[in-house]
Order: sequence, then structure tokens, then C-alpha cells
Amino acid sequence: MTLQIPTIVEPDTHGSPADVGEVPFGLAFHAFVAYLDRRRPHVSEAAAEAVLEDLNVLFAEAAADGTPLRAVVGEDPAEVAEALLANHAEEDGNAAARADLAAAIAALA
Repeated sequence: MTLQIPTIVEPDTHGSPADVGEVPFGLAFHAFVAYLDRRRPHVSEAAAEAVLEDLNVLFAEAAADGTPLRAVVGEDPAEVAEALLANHAEEDGNAAARADLAAAIAALA
């Protein structure tokens, strides 16, 4: 029996740097997709798509400039993913819930 894990984005939805022949960046892009799929709490589809669009641009620029993959993602690639997610926190359900809670308490205080 094979366990199927649903994905938040279709694999071909976002062109990856692999499309321009940069294998390490393309494989890294798909590793980030897998990270976002498995991350808990779940990442909203809108936030994940925005992160992947940013990552695609970042990787494409790095590949064009000849920047090594490790120089882009550092020693902890999850930090890069989390930083990109933070850029799109408004699109994340937790950020909306936090904003609603803050607004509710502000209205009461």
C-alpha cells in the first residue's frame, strides 16, 4: 500500500530553475516544494505559491549570476523557507487569525 501525500501546488504550476538547465537549483526548488508540503502547521496554498514564485526568481538570478546553491540557501535551508514565508504572513491563515484576535482585544480594551 502506498501512502499518497497531497501537494499544495501542482508540480508543473511553477517553472523551476531546472527549466533553464540548472540541475542543482531545480532539484533544490523541488526540495523546497516538499518542505512546504510537509511543514506543520500547514502552509496556505496562497502563501506557498507566493514563496515558490519568490524562490524561483531567487534561484534563477543566482543561476544566471553563477552563485553556488549553498551560497543562496546557507547551512539551514529551512531558515530560507521560513524567511520567505514570513514575507507572505498576511496570506497565511495563522497571521489572519492573529490579526483578528488582536483586533478583537483592541476593540474590548
